[in-house]
Amino acid sequence: MVDAVCIGMLFSVLTRHVFSLMATAYLFIVYNLLAFGLQVIIGFVIDNLKAPRLAAVLGLIVTGLSTLFFPSRPVAAIIIAGFGNALFHVGGGIISLNLTPRKAAAPGIFVAPGALGVLVGTLLGKSGKFITWPFFAAMAASAVIIFLVPEPAAYQGKTQPPQQQEFKAEHIIYLILFVIAVRSLVGFAAVFPWRSDVNLLILLTAAVVLGKGLGGLLADKFGWQLTAAGSLAVSIPLLTLGAGVPVCGITGMFLFNINMPVTLAMISNVIPGKPGTAFGLTCLALVLGTLPSFTALQPKIGNILVIDIMVLIAAVVLYFSLHFYNKIQPANKLKTEIRLKISPEQKFQEEKKSL
Repeated sequence: MVDAVCIGMLFSVLTRHVFSLMATAYLFIVYNLLAFGLQVIIGFVIDNLKAPRLAAVLGLIVTGLSTLFFPSRPVAAIIIAGFGNALFHVGGGIISLNLTPRKAAAPGIFVAPGALGVLVGTLLGKSGKFITWPFFAAMAASAVIIFLVPEPAAYQGKTQPPQQQEFKAEHIIYLILFVIAVRSLVGFAAVFPWRSDVNLLILLTAAVVLGKGLGGLLADKFGWQLTAAGSLAVSIPLLTLGAGVPVCGITGMFLFNINMPVTLAMISNVIPGKPGTAFGLTCLALVLGTLPSFTALQPKIGNILVIDIMVLIAAVVLYFSLHFYNKIQPANKLKTEIRLKISPEQKFQEEKKSL
């Protein structure tokens, strides 16, 4: 809903020719810099205040208020909406990361519907049927509901001091941010001519939503390394054929997005006690990933061979970053400590069961 109202206002400005095409393009860029680029700063602040629910509620209120300015002050409305979007996603992101600690399930479910919101906002804005008051009412009601629901636990437990490792946590962060940036660039640059068909566009969006939403659940069940890196690698041939064969493109984008919740949970886990900062860093990487598309490199980036190479590199980097991640995570040591404390009888039963 938050993404739908923001994108709806942007495309309404474009459709109604409120400004010149160039001015509207700059407005799109400014919005994205605010909505995504601000999240790392807001995340740092919220981590220190330890108030994720407050951020989520304020995000809804600010975004809702932006709709009141839209008819007469569209630029001010979109700038306010960008700030509200950033607030809401940081607050909700922190809560989702704490709902399934050290796992990828909840973050994926939280982020996934954003693609649906973007589609709804785009279609409403382009059709000229975007109306602000229903969104304002829905966001006001949502803010009240979120405020009344008991706040889920966040920032629980003591953060462990960083340990000396051959491969440090910050190295993993750099690698994962690189993977996110490449994923953003490919998602922005990939060209599917059949997207002009609304039905196929809806199916493509559904594939993206399901990829992100199910990605964390699948990764938690079958293992992060196999699921995240494997799905990214398998998506390559499907994306190659995707421009001409819609079913390949749709399936490829489903697989391509499975790794998203894993990368988000990884960064959060290697920055203990700073889920908002971690969430913000991933969004900053998304913004940085799109920048080459606004340069003279854009035609080359859209080449399918270049896309395949970028996705392959991202899959390899993700595989090895997960390999090193598994080595430094205290969860692995915890399992070992628990095993050392079991009784001989329990150990015998375990060995018997494994045989």
